[in-house]
Amino acid sequence: MLFISAKRQIFTATSLLSLAQSLAFVMSPAALSQQQYVVNGKAVSENVGKAMMLSNEARNSLMSNEPTEKALEMLTRAEILAPELPEVQSNLGMALARLGRTEEAITHVEKAVQLNDHLPAALMTLGSLYQSVGRTSDAIRIFKDFQAKFPTSEHMPKIKSLISMLQSESQAHLKDSSNEGGEADYLGSISYANSITKWALNRIPLKVYLAPTAGIVGYKPGYIEGVKQSFQDWSDATSNKVNFSYVTNREKCDIEFSFSNDIKAVSNPAEGGEAKVYPGPNGIVKASVVVLTLDPSPAQPMTLALMRWICLHEIGHSLGMMGHSSRPDDVMYSSMPLASIDR
Repeated sequence: MLFISAKRQIFTATSLLSLAQSLAFVMSPAALSQQQYVVNGKAVSENVGKAMMLSNEARNSLMSNEPTEKALEMLTRAEILAPELPEVQSNLGMALARLGRTEEAITHVEKAVQLNDHLPAALMTLGSLYQSVGRTSDAIRIFKDFQAKFPTSEHMPKIKSLISMLQSESQAHLKDSSNEGGEADYLGSISYANSITKWALNRIPLKVYLAPTAGIVGYKPGYIEGVKQSFQDWSDATSNKVNFSYVTNREKCDIEFSFSNDIKAVSNPAEGGEAKVYPGPNGIVKASVVVLTLDPSPAQPMTLALMRWICLHEIGHSLGMMGHSSRPDDVMYSSMPLASIDR
């Protein structure tokens, strides 16, 4: 059966923490006894040594999903001690991005790249930050720079896919999905007559089947409530002109929604979810949404807020919005938000 797959490339700044091998802090027993600091085999000043220790401790805090404010406090102290350390600037940018302070984050990561343009974590963080604020051409430039400098990186497949997606969307000059068709809400985006990728209005309310969640690794209480709220949010966005009902019979649904911990359930596990739309001669006849319960990365556990964002985005695709918004503040924008509020 013909289907149209709505894909997103997800690449988060915090997932780059695992790359930061260049941040390794090593202190030998002899150095300990003499109160000397050695970083990457080189003797450094006390301030630099202490700053690197704080930076590594902050990185470990972020990877352990401890409160980001704790990491930010350590990195602020580290910057006072050694503002010239690119590793400190890069990690500081990551922490600020987590807190939604994106412009500040960009300033610090840009400084890190200026100090050392061969830090893979800093380059990838900067590219993701540029993407998150709609600086598409800058994001492409940085990701291409990473591609040239680290061609054997294990993350190269993601980088290549991300560059391809960004180039495609940049060339297409996609319309703002929150105002497509001249509408004041999303209705114009999801209800065109005689379109095979839109739902016919006579199908509304759309019948939704929520697949069982028992036994799914990573599923957390509150996810289903978040899904239902996401459907309600889409109904509210269209002033209830597009609305939903829930059915218990899978065969009688219009939209099937399920969670999965199997990376093979989606085309690209890095995307976090996938919507498939099955068109017929008079419009969409069925859609399915699968959202992964897996953490996006070891450094960024799945939170309720992040799960809600993914659900909203993929449900939007299932309603017929196959493209992405050009506005970074829109839920249909291609990039996952870097900020994380809840734990």
